[in-house]
Amino acid sequence: MRQEMIVVGAALLAACGSDVGSISVEPASLNLQARGATATLRAMAKDKKGQPVRDPLKLVWTSSAPEVVTVNDAGRVVTRRSGDATITASFKEVKGAAAVHVAIPATIDLAPREVPPMVGAGSTFEMHPTVRDDAGRPMETSVLWASTAAGVVQVAGGRLTAVGAGTATVTALVPGGPKAWVKVTVILPEFARVTVAPPRGECKAGATLQLQGAAADAHGAPVQGVPVRWSSSDEKIARVSAAGLVTCVAAGKAQITAAAGDKTVVAPVVVR
Repeated sequence: MRQEMIVVGAALLAACGSDVGSISVEPASLNLQARGATATLRAMAKDKKGQPVRDPLKLVWTSSAPEVVTVNDAGRVVTRRSGDATITASFKEVKGAAAVHVAIPATIDLAPREVPPMVGAGSTFEMHPTVRDDAGRPMETSVLWASTAAGVVQVAGGRLTAVGAGTATVTALVPGGPKAWVKVTVILPEFARVTVAPPRGECKAGATLQLQGAAADAHGAPVQGVPVRWSSSDEKIARVSAAGLVTCVAAGKAQITAAAGDKTVVAPVVVR
């Protein structure tokens, strides 16, 4: 990946050689995060009274660490590897400098390395990425996250949120750079049955009816973290949304099924 930064300017300055009092380089610092990234520095000369000087002057550009970043006669720098360098523009004994910090992403580690089974929809878990450059130094950069199965687990900023039972791979990656991944398993909590309220319904065509589905233990107490799936035996009579909202379409009878895991319950709906 190449990264381009253009800063207006060139190596030829307006100055009267014998009157040059100072040279400044802009920007005074650069942070580059790709091998082969480039930037062009601008040098400005002033006379001993602090005024810009206007006769042509050719500067000499040098890098304190050419193995990290090189610079040509026009002040254009090119990164080679992670590290730090000082770029100097000089005329005779007068010099100006800019600091260049290069951090090229090389590895990304996730902590913890393994995710324990996530129990129940809505449960969360935090992942913490550490990105290191090719000199082994920790660095700050953007990290993108993705899940192979959004119906199992979703991820945002390293925060995992369980959605439904199953397995998924969560990946963290630096754009154009390294990536790391971890397997995630979501399991449902133990429950005995599925309930629907109301247990049956009646409505007119064009109206809606809200059903509530839930998991319960053997004593009828609610069990949290169990997602309920909905379906209709005849969508020409009644449709049902993922949230249990029944839309009554035409006169007749339909069976609305609420399912969780391998357990189901049916609520009959009559449309008048």
